[in-house]
Parts: sequence; structure tokens; C-alpha cells
Amino acid sequence: MVTRKVEYWYLFLKVVASSFLLIGVLLLVRWLNSDVKLSKSDFYGDYVINRDFFPGPDAQWQYEHYKFTIRPDDSLFFYVMAGDSIRSVHKGKMIVSNAYASARVTFDMQPPVHHIFTEQPLIVRNRWGFTIVLYSPYYNHMYFEKD
Repeated sequence: MVTRKVEYWYLFLKVVASSFLLIGVLLLVRWLNSDVKLSKSDFYGDYVINRDFFPGPDAQWQYEHYKFTIRPDDSLFFYVMAGDSIRSVHKGKMIVSNAYASARVTFDMQPPVHHIFTEQPLIVRNRWGFTIVLYSPYYNHMYFEKD
């Protein structure tokens, strides 16, 4: 009789523990898949090529030659580098639309417009940040991340 009560007690504990574990996993999956909402201030900073998307010599070359900065006054400075020196600077402005749940960004560049900024950016969000994807007719998609 005592043995049977102990078996039911252990079964009850296993069911309760399994239920809590399942609920915890479901909450974690829900958190990982939830929308990340960006605000205007999230875009301020320095951006460099993300070499993890397509590692190799091409990504390294792009990393060494292109970077840009978005400042709190919404100005954008795109730098074409030659080693540690700046070869040319292309200026523009960041325009943010708050018509959606998460801020959407577009770039308005001053002429002459560099080929990387001929099309508007795509913002790829994830739980730990975001990537700005710019299209170049010469390099195809370029993935920029905050430095």
C-alpha cells in the first residue's frame, strides 16, 4: 500500500515537473520569435560590414573599404577607405518613418550618390540586434552591423 502511494507521488511530481519544463520552453520559443521593435535612436552609431554572413576575402575587402556613421542629428556619412585613411565621404540624411510598430529607415543621399545607396535599405531584425542590408550593383547585398 505504501509503495503504491509513493509510486503515484513520483508520477505526480514527474507530471508537474514536465509541465513546468514544457511551459518554460514554450515561453522561451515565444520570446525568441517575438517582434523586435526598433526606435529612431537604435539606428545611431557606426556601421561596418558583417563578415559573418559570407566570410572570406571579399567580405574582408569590403570591411576594410566601406563603413558609415549615423549621428543623432540624422546625418549620415559614408566613408570609402583606403587602409586607415578616408578616400572619399558621401553625405546624406536618415529619414525615419514611425507609421509602423517598428521604425523604418530610408536614406536620402546628396549627389553624387555612391552605388551602395542607389536603393533603400532592408532592415533585418533579430532578438539581439539588427542588420542593415544595402544593395550594390557591383557587390550584390552588403550586410552592415553596428560596430
